[in-house]
Parts: sequence; structure tokens; C-alpha cells
Amino acid sequence: MKDEEFIISNNVVKHVFRRHRDWISMLGLRSIEEIRIFMVDVLRKPDEVYRDAFHDNVRYFLRRMSGDLWLCIVTVGPEVHTAYLISQKKYNKYRVTRWL
Repeated sequence: MKDEEFIISNNVVKHVFRRHRDWISMLGLRSIEEIRIFMVDVLRKPDEVYRDAFHDNVRYFLRRMSGDLWLCIVTVGPEVHTAYLISQKKYNKYRVTRWL
């Protein structure tokens, strides 16, 4: 699926569904389509966006989920590669060492 400037492949959504169920369960999402819709919403309205310090075409779209948890959607160019939860501790580390 292509959404304006982002491409979210079915394989990526299935990967997220299989490997990163923590945030999916937290939100009560039940289908591949619900996951895709939520990911598009985060990409359109992130709380924060950063570039990778080492790779110009990698970006991190972040949304605070609850307390000290953030959802991080990683894009390479226009393609979404994954989406996973990070803790505030990991956020603080990446903010200093990885993100611009």
C-alpha cells in the first residue's frame, strides 16, 4: 500500500503483526488493516521525527504510547521497514547517540 509519500508493504505489516505484538495488543488492534491504519496515522502525525546519524535516508517516526513507552516506526527512503516499542531509557540513549 502506498500512502502519499510512504510505502507500507504487506510483508512489513505481517512482520510487525508477528514480531511486535506488544504495542498491537496494547492498542487492541486485531487485524492487519487496523495495524496499517494506525501506522499511517503515526506517519502523518508523529509526536517526533528524527533522521539517523549514520544513514541519511533512514528516519524514525515516534509517538508516545503511555508512560515511558514510545512507538518507533522506521523508514528507509519512502518505505516503512518496521515498527516497535522502545522505552524512555532507549529513547534517551538514541536521542544522544543515533538520532539527529
